[in-house]
Amino acid sequence: MRPALRHSIATDEAAPRGSRWEVYEKRVKPAWSERDGWHASIRTVHFPGEQKPRRVRIYTTAQGGRIETEREAVKVCYQIITQLVDGRQMEDVLAEYQKRKLPGNLVAARWETFCDDKLQDVGSGRLDKRRVRELRAYIRRGYFASFTETDVHEIDRPALLAWIRFLRLRDLAEKTIKNVLMDFGQFLRWLRDTGVLREVPKIPSDRLRVVKHARTIPERADLERLLDQIPLPIRGLWLARAFMGLRPSEARRVDVRDLREHGQALQLLGSKTKTRTPRLLPLAPELDAWLHAPEVVAAFGELEQRFGAEPLFKNPQASNEAKRWTEKPEWMVFQRALAAAGFEGLKPNEAGRHFFITDLVDRTGDVYLAKRWAGHQDIATTEGYVGQRARSLRRPIALQSGRRSDDGPETRARGSVSDRDDSLISASMATPAGFEPVCGRTKPRG
Repeated sequence: MRPALRHSIATDEAAPRGSRWEVYEKRVKPAWSERDGWHASIRTVHFPGEQKPRRVRIYTTAQGGRIETEREAVKVCYQIITQLVDGRQMEDVLAEYQKRKLPGNLVAARWETFCDDKLQDVGSGRLDKRRVRELRAYIRRGYFASFTETDVHEIDRPALLAWIRFLRLRDLAEKTIKNVLMDFGQFLRWLRDTGVLREVPKIPSDRLRVVKHARTIPERADLERLLDQIPLPIRGLWLARAFMGLRPSEARRVDVRDLREHGQALQLLGSKTKTRTPRLLPLAPELDAWLHAPEVVAAFGELEQRFGAEPLFKNPQASNEAKRWTEKPEWMVFQRALAAAGFEGLKPNEAGRHFFITDLVDRTGDVYLAKRWAGHQDIATTEGYVGQRARSLRRPIALQSGRRSDDGPETRARGSVSDRDDSLISASMATPAGFEPVCGRTKPRG
């Protein structure tokens, strides 16, 4: 709610009288908003090269400090009107105030502080350091070039819409622009949480024309033929993705101790998952057979004799000391296998996590089982993998398993999963005795 205006330029005893003063007094007024607080608002300002007049907001005093009170806003308005009455041009007067923007409040400077703050999340294990490097790269790539002299208090919906047009001129894909906007929305919320902004504008994601990629899910026989093209000693990474539903980053981070400490189950610690939620998964038969294959044992040694901290899936040609897989070599191996198998246009995730979730729903008819196994926080995310087929199954399956059919909290019926494990999981995805796919806890049932 806007506070009552107690101070007025018109009632100031020192304020001069005259027609020019009264004209400018109607255009230059102190203003207050939930997002910006007190500031000086100047309407109908004509700038050279612009067809339509626009409103300008001043957030700093003549000394460059932040306008904090109503009296300071009134004083700034008085100073601006005085210079206009003396004959100075409007753009010249406003240019002086805009030059006095606090350097620390510019978008680029605040973004650097935002990235520094994210480093604390890296130290606590809640965020990957590569994610912070990606955020810092936005400045180097020129994504904020249109915000060079923009104060964070000047960011509103028109400014964001103009920024979207600027990003499109750089020939960025709509999906890339959406990702940048979502990160910028997180940045604005961080400004609000730290007290820099009182209110943040809504990200205009409705203006983006993102075309969703039509997923191509291979048949099991085709997938097995594709994986056969990958040399056996390094095939385990893709087996874990295709038959256990691991994300690429999760598969690369799995260590030997994550498997050995739980026998026939794989433990994913919270620090190794995208959602920071731990999961305990039964070991897929395909992966179990690979671990005990003679070629794999000859290349890496017996599982019981390996160090617990070394990667479970190793790349012998990796340059890092641990021989851990990285994104580019993994992609290159997949492309060579794709060419050898004669497939075109198949993406790595479609032959991995997407196949696993779709195949699990096809065989069990239980979207909620796939949700827990995949580690999704929202059932809508799981439905996005399997499309309309999952939405048509959702209500009856929810009733059979004793859960709500909406997106509310899951109310699992007692014994509903454990009593149906054998019927829900086929032979190609058998559940080891005493375990079920778990998201959020890491101990066997019973």
